[in-house]
Amino acid sequence: MAASARSFRELSLLLALALCSALASSVDGETSRRFWIENDAFWKDGEQFQIVGGDVHYFRIIPEYWKDRLLRAKALGLNTIQTYVPWNLHEPEPRSWEFRGFSDIESYLRLAHELEMLVMLRVGPYICGEWDLGGFHLGCSL
Repeated sequence: MAASARSFRELSLLLALALCSALASSVDGETSRRFWIENDAFWKDGEQFQIVGGDVHYFRIIPEYWKDRLLRAKALGLNTIQTYVPWNLHEPEPRSWEFRGFSDIESYLRLAHELEMLVMLRVGPYICGEWDLGGFHLGCSL
């Protein structure tokens, strides 16, 4: 297996673990939560649910402003946040992982959870043309 593919698998695993950790926290008295699709409609916790979402990328906002920006999005009526996960931000060099400051995706996911917002996590490897190398790290050879 190529080093870049192995590296992407490791990043995906780290992100999955961070997501599970963020979502595993529960509020006292919180009942079991469910989300499913039935009869061409989304259902959440037993009620029909409409996703009203927008992009709020954690890595483009100073972490101290995350709560303010998420609260502003919520005040506009959003119930879901979408964000890319740029591979080259979290692995700036091969086998060197970064999850602090602007890269602290776990804290961002926990904050969204505390504010009762859903998150659509848009994991790459390619995230967009506007980001250096589309999000691939410099050592990547696909």
